[in-house]
Amino acid sequence: WSSDVCSSDLGGGGGSSFTPGTYGTAGAGGSGIVILKYYVQDSNGLFVFANTGQFVVPDGITTIDYLLVAGGGGGGGRFAGGGGAGGVLQGTGYPVGPNQLYTIQIGAGGNGGGPTPSYTGSNGTNTVLSAGNTANAFLLTALGGGGGNRFNNPVGNNGRSGGSGGGGHPSGGSGTPG
Repeated sequence: WSSDVCSSDLGGGGGSSFTPGTYGTAGAGGSGIVILKYYVQDSNGLFVFANTGQFVVPDGITTIDYLLVAGGGGGGGRFAGGGGAGGVLQGTGYPVGPNQLYTIQIGAGGNGGGPTPSYTGSNGTNTVLSAGNTANAFLLTALGGGGGNRFNNPVGNNGRSGGSGGGGHPSGGSGTPG
């Protein structure tokens, strides 16, 4: 996958927030993306989905390569951990049939935690490749990143599930595996 179709603001977790004397809102997580690639004799097809959409397999195509990135978790506010990165699925040679319809649902980045009252960043949402005209027939799902949690005296809280959001503590902390 080439860097010209991938952006640094996709699927990354949001940063935490602490400014001495003030308590601002933490950074939001990055949005997801889906890239589908196929080969036909002497040419390649490349489809990049930054928004929810649909893909119809062209005639003569029997396999596709895919890259799915979920939305990153939002960072926690006030002495908090950063949000976890969105999950990634990558594969080659996925079997498809001509004129098959697929629905792509792009995961959104989680919101950053505010200065009050909860401080906790929200989880990023899943990125899904589904069969047919519905987002409910899941074939491939990349899980959204966990939101960063807040600091809670005297110990920090673990990051939220879904990915690995950072724990909240003045000296940093680890998230729990998603």
